[in-house]
Amino acid sequence: MSADNRNMPTHALIFASLLCLSTLASAAEPERHGAGIPVPQARILQQLGLGHELIDVDIEGNRFRLLYRPAMTPKPSGAVLLLPDPGSAEAWLEQVRALTAYLPEHGWTVIAVEPPELPDSPVPTRTSPAADSASAPAAAEGSSATASGPTVLSFEQQMAQRLQEAHDTLGRRAPELRQRIITGIGRSAVWGVDWAQGKDDGVNLMLIDPRPSPGARQPLHTLLPLVGRRTLIDLYHAPMPGYPDAEPNARQRRLLARRADLKHYHQSRLPGVFRGWQGDMPWLTRHVRGLLERIILDDSRKLRGKMETPVPRVQAPPGSAAINASGGPT
Repeated sequence: MSADNRNMPTHALIFASLLCLSTLASAAEPERHGAGIPVPQARILQQLGLGHELIDVDIEGNRFRLLYRPAMTPKPSGAVLLLPDPGSAEAWLEQVRALTAYLPEHGWTVIAVEPPELPDSPVPTRTSPAADSASAPAAAEGSSATASGPTVLSFEQQMAQRLQEAHDTLGRRAPELRQRIITGIGRSAVWGVDWAQGKDDGVNLMLIDPRPSPGARQPLHTLLPLVGRRTLIDLYHAPMPGYPDAEPNARQRRLLARRADLKHYHQSRLPGVFRGWQGDMPWLTRHVRGLLERIILDDSRKLRGKMETPVPRVQAPPGSAAINASGGPT
């Protein structure tokens, strides 16, 4: 046997050892996440730092979470309720991370709602009228509580329930903050606008990259004219990866608002290029803060000023006495 043949097992052993060490080293490296891949929620919560509170909610077996952070200033300006895109799934915390980290530092209390999962869209099947009528009671039973499980809610009911619970939580935690901005992201935008109908004047709206949502009772362009006196800020990126209709749909909303004479509708194209949701998004957070302060608060002051403007007194001509309500001279 030659020297090379005698050394072969040694080289093989060394190679195997190096391969094992390389595998262990790569396993020990922290997991890297590219754009669009959700980061584990526990890691995000750890990175959010002090002041953030994750609230577990259980309403008749329907469980979800709220992320709450109060304003870090002596006199808060208001509260922002964030509703992430329901398509974000477990990445919903990543979607609101930059805003919940930035806005409270500048006077805004923030609460974010874990969105429900998007409903499935099964292919409709043809049925006879008799079959339709027979299936109606079964569908109705499916939306009520059962003895062995939670109340089964439709996607629409879940959205309304979660928005209401977040709004009620703000009322309990920060009752002095009458200025509340419902902020719908992506497919949540239409649900935020729909839910706000019938609420008090202190509820205003913000949309971030709105897009159509499955299961919505009415599309966004139908709901916009119903906004009325509410302030609505419409923010969008263009181009928007995965949504080529971002620019034409934004133009349609702008024209519709003008036609409906919505005096408090404000649309703005977000600066920069959208590269996915990140922990630090200064072009978004600063833009949102600026619009909240310049538009939401300014519109609120103007409305409050109109309501508090005193009726001017009519001056009596010289030589005459003013008459009081009883008919006698003052």
